[in-house]
Amino acid sequence: KPVDAVRLGGRWDGWVQVAERALIRREASMSVCDASCTFLDGVLWGPNLGEQAAELGDVLERQGLSAAQALRGSYSIVFLDHKHGKLLLIADHIRSRNLFWVICETSRRLLFASNLWDLVNLMREESMPVRLDRLAAQYMLTFGYMLDNRTLVEGVQRVDPGAALVFDGHAAVEHEYFRFINEPSSGNVDRESIIDGLEDRFRVAVTASFDWDRQFETGHIATLSGGMDSRSVVIAATQMGYRPILTCTASVSGYLDQTIAARVSKA
Repeated sequence: KPVDAVRLGGRWDGWVQVAERALIRREASMSVCDASCTFLDGVLWGPNLGEQAAELGDVLERQGLSAAQALRGSYSIVFLDHKHGKLLLIADHIRSRNLFWVICETSRRLLFASNLWDLVNLMREESMPVRLDRLAAQYMLTFGYMLDNRTLVEGVQRVDPGAALVFDGHAAVEHEYFRFINEPSSGNVDRESIIDGLEDRFRVAVTASFDWDRQFETGHIATLSGGMDSRSVVIAATQMGYRPILTCTASVSGYLDQTIAARVSKA
């Protein structure tokens, strides 16, 4: 079954014992063997990998960072490569799950966590200073969100979307394995053909999402509001045989988001 949200944190310098390399708070999907140790927070799409950390560890062990290019899903991954003395922190394509990290200058250890305040606690245990990043605070106060990979804690960074941080015990280098490209297709596809194919592409997307529930033998759940996007997903999924669907709506009682969603859900 898909893993519940977990908090992942640890410290690693490349040479300490496995027991010291990571700490897991609450149950996580994990796999440990002589050559590697894999922690998976989230789920992977696909009939072969699913959310099984053992299979994921085998793939990463054989293919290294290049294996990340084939991954799909909502995940963050910590891969400890004992054989080559490296640690990989891998974020998914849109960074739906954060991985925070910082290097302790005195011990040269990499500290990492999926929760910023867990990482702050690790920093304090290493006697590292914890200071506010004033530029990051200005970003939040000015724009309402954080730019680049900064955090509110000075020196702490996040792994970028579609990237993997590789730490060899001395230096941390980030490698990009995916980037959205906002460029027109080079194929000779006219506008009418694109419009005609939208419904087919939409149904493929619905199938990819709702088939996941069948793979794990869980019920279907979908958010539903008065907007066209959520209504289209629920209606298409119902027409394609994905039923029953439990719909969830967040709205003030009596507002259109609630009344329209109620009519769609009962139809």
